[in-house]
Amino acid sequence: MRVKKIIDKYLIESGLYNTDLEVDGYLIEGIERNESFWTNEEPKEIIKLEKTTRVISYGELTPEEYPEQLEKAKGNYSYDWNSDIKFDSLDDEFVYKKFLEEHKPVIEQYTKRTPIDFTVVEITGRTDNKFITPYRFLRKENHQVNDSLYEYIPEPMEMAREIANEYGFVEVEDGKETKGLYWSVPNHSKDTLRFLKINGLYSHSKLPQWRNEPKFAGISAGTWEECEKAYKVHVRLIDCVFKEAKTIYLAQGVGIDLAKVTEKLQYFTNLVGRIDAKSRSEVNPRTVQNLILEFKQELLNGIKDV
Repeated sequence: MRVKKIIDKYLIESGLYNTDLEVDGYLIEGIERNESFWTNEEPKEIIKLEKTTRVISYGELTPEEYPEQLEKAKGNYSYDWNSDIKFDSLDDEFVYKKFLEEHKPVIEQYTKRTPIDFTVVEITGRTDNKFITPYRFLRKENHQVNDSLYEYIPEPMEMAREIANEYGFVEVEDGKETKGLYWSVPNHSKDTLRFLKINGLYSHSKLPQWRNEPKFAGISAGTWEECEKAYKVHVRLIDCVFKEAKTIYLAQGVGIDLAKVTEKLQYFTNLVGRIDAKSRSEVNPRTVQNLILEFKQELLNGIKDV
């Protein structure tokens, strides 16, 4: 049997079928064909468990005493051409059959414990992303582990915590509020973040990409690049909603009207679009420059007044 060490966990490849195992005292029941399973600690002892039967006595005789007494009960006998016992007299045959009748085997069911030899093999690979690890599970079609592949297992809540911390958000229980930047997710939505709330507002009401339930699909077996690409898509999806929420929060905190800012910027964009560098333009570039500088000063004054 082989045990693979992958990062800080151990993959036990049983190579067994329809049996039970005991790993360091922990029972693993109903192993299917070539099934593998994980443990957090390096196994010290693996025992195969088999349900079977054994004879515990023959009446008052122990299994060790029975063979000798059986020979005595046979008396004078020989074997015929068919290897059956042939007694010299009816009395000898009677004594033998009476012994068998009085000493029937008492059978009990028990679990046979067979220690299994195993080796531990360390699997190396890229491990700089905790959500992407070397390929763990067996492929059903060929029952083999490909050590060159990786699997990506997204954990939306953990990913959201990391991003929220970067933006300075504090996680609170769902339904509770606090001062400053905070976020929460109800228990029924922690796998999808569908009802992620930031500063008391649902994320799907703010951003188009969150109006449909976000899909955090993992990759069970792929290259590092494929797994990393899927990971980055999910990170961007979560990042954008926290980034947007912080932008709104900061703008409200300094008394800035975001709608007015957006309107002004669009006005400047339209003016710049009407400037023709090759001919005399109806819009004077210096006028546009002065307008932008004035608007910049308005924003600065708004921040200073807070």
